Amino acid sequence: MNAKVIQAELQSSPFKPFAVVTASGDRYKVLHPELAVPTKLALFVFERDSNDEIDLPVKIGYPNITALEPIEQAA
Repeated sequence: MNAKVIQAELQSSPFKPFAVVTASGDRYKVLHPELAVPTKLALFVFERDSNDEIDLPVKIGYPNITALEPIEQAA
């Protein structure tokens, strides 16, 4: 996985929420394009907690990202 692939997902119109899946099996939800920041070496994901507040960013190196999976949103 690389920054270009993730940037394309973040810029898709309309934006479709997705989960970043890592090699260890962890999943990080990206529910809005402004909640993920791709850099040259890593992706930073800001997840919302149960109180709808933003947590600290999680840094994920691109070699550790195994998939981007769509998240079905309730209508």
